Amino acid sequence: MRTLKYIYLLLPLMILCICVNMADAQEAKYIGEFCFTMTSSFGSSVETLQVGVLSYGEGHLPLDGKVTVEGPFLPKPTHGSAMLFNGSVLATLTAAGAPGTFSKTYYLQGDLATLSGIYTVIEFYNIGTGPPPQRNQYFTLTDNGTITRITCP
Repeated sequence: MRTLKYIYLLLPLMILCICVNMADAQEAKYIGEFCFTMTSSFGSSVETLQVGVLSYGEGHLPLDGKVTVEGPFLPKPTHGSAMLFNGSVLATLTAAGAPGTFSKTYYLQGDLATLSGIYTVIEFYNIGTGPPPQRNQYFTLTDNGTITRITCP
């Protein structure tokens, strides 16, 4: 019986605490859509990045969009996050898709004023389409290059 009284006293207090914390939560704000070209320093590829940017305040920015590679390839969905730090934008993005098993992780660093800078990427893929063991051969590739803001199509 005594425990039941404490539950009746603590339950409203817990609900009040939850409501106060929810009132302090910031609403996400849509910043806009941004597009970039990423040019490999090896000259092997040019990728186009198109992301929508939200802000939760305090320089934390979720990113969602797509990466398109030149050629007959489908766009790859991508997501990640960015933060603002000392006049720079630092971001990480992950993209995945077909053919085969394919994933890329990007690290981007750019100037806040121009939104242009450099990137590094590590790619993990399997493009083997034949019978095993060809189908089960996985490869990694690292690359870097420049990222330049462009007008979105």
